[in-house]
Amino acid sequence: MSPDITVGVPVYNSAALMGDCLDCLSEQTYRGFTARVFDNASTDATAEIVAARAAADPRFLLHRQPENVGAGQNFLDALAAAETEFFLWRADDDLTAPDYLARTRALLLENPGAALAVGHVESRRPAKGRIRQHPFIEPSGARVWTILRRMFLCHPSWIYGLWRTEALRRYYLGTWEAYPHPWANDHLVLLNVILDEAVVGDNGTRFIQRIGVRGGAPRSAAQKRAARAEARRLRPIFGAVCDAAIRVRGFSTLEERVLLGASGLYADKRVNATAMPWRRIHAAKSP
Repeated sequence: MSPDITVGVPVYNSAALMGDCLDCLSEQTYRGFTARVFDNASTDATAEIVAARAAADPRFLLHRQPENVGAGQNFLDALAAAETEFFLWRADDDLTAPDYLARTRALLLENPGAALAVGHVESRRPAKGRIRQHPFIEPSGARVWTILRRMFLCHPSWIYGLWRTEALRRYYLGTWEAYPHPWANDHLVLLNVILDEAVVGDNGTRFIQRIGVRGGAPRSAAQKRAARAEARRLRPIFGAVCDAAIRVRGFSTLEERVLLGASGLYADKRVNATAMPWRRIHAAKSP
């Protein structure tokens, strides 16, 4: 069976996590996928671990960058290499239920107008013994109310759901053209797909976000101050892009007024609350 899903796995120095990551993909009940691991010139045993898996299972492919290209570019390269109808990114420290690919793929096949399919998100902080549940937000009431609830309540890990490949390229590259900054960029990608009512979900399957399993030193006070300063600088730019995205979509006068009224609060939540630019993407730090 020719694969119709590409799993892009951008990694850097991920030897400690690669076993679980690759096992999770191997155990998917849907077999029609190819997993392309983009190793960003790791200095540990990441490449060797992936090469061994690729030798045993032809669905896995290793792409080793000749030099470190930065985390953002490594993610873009994974997307650019996809030749299948569907695509998702997979961070090395995230996991999913065995039926995740099967059920999200079924959702997209059942909903031709949808661009993104997601599941229930379970956010874990193993070091603190904390688990939080984030169910998919089902439609409820007027469509503007569903859009607002998804804007404010969607989990950032929705970016790691299953996308129609061409739709993700359109949303992602269009977002970068309007807002060429990594800080909170994922939230703008998700905002656009939410405004288009092009996201579907299945609370019967699970995406598992694991926070803190990579280790590493906490950020210094100086780094925290720099992060706050960057958020203040980008907040008005982010807000203007949000407003523009709302205005071009042909909402009714009342719907547009409501969404524009909430836009400032949305920008405050998504920019000022973002502790790191693309928190999940940049977890795999480049040198």
